[in-house]
Amino acid sequence: MKKHLFYFLMTGLFLLMVSVVQAQSDSAVDIPQRTKSGRLKYPLVVRPEEISAGMIFGYNNSSLAKATFKHRSAFHVGGYFTFRLSPHWEFQPEIQFSLQGAIVKNRIGEIRELYTSNVLLPLTFIYTPKKYKGPYFQFGFQPVTITYFVYGNQNNFRIRNRFWVSDVEALLGVGWAINPDWGFYVRYNHGFKQLNRSDAIAGVPIRNRVYQAGIFFNLDRW
Repeated sequence: MKKHLFYFLMTGLFLLMVSVVQAQSDSAVDIPQRTKSGRLKYPLVVRPEEISAGMIFGYNNSSLAKATFKHRSAFHVGGYFTFRLSPHWEFQPEIQFSLQGAIVKNRIGEIRELYTSNVLLPLTFIYTPKKYKGPYFQFGFQPVTITYFVYGNQNNFRIRNRFWVSDVEALLGVGWAINPDWGFYVRYNHGFKQLNRSDAIAGVPIRNRVYQAGIFFNLDRW
């Protein structure tokens, strides 16, 4: 079920981005039309250069706040749309599939390894001192983060604890655009909602924390 959901989301996202990119390339120039009163009327069309779509993928280093005994390394992959608001500001909604988790220890010393599958929906703003290249700064929040706890290992015994929870997270990052086509980024996601369930880990609050490093590339420029 988890794999089917992942493939469905990624396929749908890719097809949506391709269709938007194709629509941009086929769109006509928004030539103003003169009304009967003699005024110029501009069509409500977003110019192709003001919106772009792309993909991201990279490395995760995650923890579960104070309960973490050891961080977990995994990956994330997803896509985004970028809407240019001004020469230096952009709005970028995203969707990501992110594998996270950690090895945690509760108050009585039991160690359990928790694997989580996350669907992230970040809404971020990007500030670029130089348009299309050079360093940039990114900040925003994730109003919905769906976390699926797959299972945990406790004292060499596998304990299955499957459940869904939602979270709210803040995001802060920096990056470097090599050129208008691709670049690098590092981010930190900070979850605020306590994710514990009675069958997950007793006595210690757990919250999502993840550092991300990755590469982005624009589909509409390839």
